[in-house]
Amino acid sequence: VSDRDDLAAKLAAEVTPPDQGDRWWVWKCPTKGCPGLLHVAGYARDLHALYVVCDGTCQKTFLR
Repeated sequence: VSDRDDLAAKLAAEVTPPDQGDRWWVWKCPTKGCPGLLHVAGYARDLHALYVVCDGTCQKTFLR
């Protein structure tokens, strides 16, 4: 979050944080050529999905 200026506001608007005790998987980023991993940021507010953020070069967000 600290590396991307727009991410904190985006997460605040679109995500409900996960419970602290929950365990999560980490996924490989599907963007071609990106070596990053997708980390769970929380639950999408309007959809039934996990909201994940890539820590790699693409720095995209995805719903899983």
